[in-house]
Amino acid sequence: MAAKKVNIGIIGAGWIAKRAHLPLLLEMDDVAICGIYDTDGDRAIELAELFRTKAVSSIGDMLELTPDAVIICTPNATHTPLCVQFLKHNISVLCEKPLATSVQDAQQICRAAAASNGVLLTGFVNRYRGDVQRMKSCLLEGVTGAVQTIEAGWTRRMGVPRPGSWFTQKELSGGGVLHDLGSHMIDMMLYLLDAKSASLQVTERLCSLYRRNFDYSTYNNWLGTHESGGIEVEDSARGMVVFSSGATGLIHVSWSEDVEGDLVELKIRGAKGTLQLQTLFGFSNLGIMKEPRLTFMPLGGEQIELELPAPEHTELSEYRSQMNHFIRCVRGEETPLADEMDGALTVNLVDELYKSAARDHVAV
Repeated sequence: MAAKKVNIGIIGAGWIAKRAHLPLLLEMDDVAICGIYDTDGDRAIELAELFRTKAVSSIGDMLELTPDAVIICTPNATHTPLCVQFLKHNISVLCEKPLATSVQDAQQICRAAAASNGVLLTGFVNRYRGDVQRMKSCLLEGVTGAVQTIEAGWTRRMGVPRPGSWFTQKELSGGGVLHDLGSHMIDMMLYLLDAKSASLQVTERLCSLYRRNFDYSTYNNWLGTHESGGIEVEDSARGMVVFSSGATGLIHVSWSEDVEGDLVELKIRGAKGTLQLQTLFGFSNLGIMKEPRLTFMPLGGEQIELELPAPEHTELSEYRSQMNHFIRCVRGEETPLADEMDGALTVNLVDELYKSAARDHVAV
């Protein structure tokens, strides 16, 4: 007998719902899209017509559809009340990162998840990439030995997400590139090093934030064009943390860096040598790497090129893996790879880095 279809509601009819989540849901035989809600009713209707479902006019109307799960694709500041409301109704949640914009809000979501029969999956989609999984397996095999430093960088040449949109308005976003790209890279750091280990407690942190003037009137990239709001947040951040193990973590994220092209780099130096991944996350069409590259340089030896899984050559492959995993979690067949605690750990570290920048009077 075929399994009952999982009914999924979409909260937020923006770019990521249209570009990633809805196309994947539409191709899945064991899933039904029960409805789409957005505070902009016309946008919800437009997307519902495109993906052959219905638009609803309120969260209450969505609840009346009794979804098994929802995907929250709304501005960062709205994540907490939405997550809590659906979890209280025992509805599973896939929440786009960051899970919340404050430590207190993240803790509230964790409490709601603990009391719910639903599951919460934080949308750290890059955990599902084949290159990241291969790097993780190398660490588990002890290739590097005891980790001494980890560097996590994601730089874009021209990658501000729709200047003037909610992404660049602090009240809605909670912050700039440190919340956006930084959440992904901090999660990578914590995931690769086993964030829930006692040795990953942060003992020191330091951060600087920057924003440079730019004429956004004709700005246009793969994420969209300039919108009417202001630019209130940082476009670049550099940070350092020291873990209780003695390892040091370095982070560099930028929407607007003076580089040849967009790039993600993860570099782990250990007692036995250095493991490095060069790749690109997301949807950028300005990437400097044609294919991901994973290398290991043993202590005192020559650099070795490590084999990576054959790429699927689709920008949605990691989203597809995440979605399949989420559906299995909703069915009770798997436990979340990135649960509410993972989301909260990243929120906590992002918050500490912002506080460091404010304490040291680093102005944007």
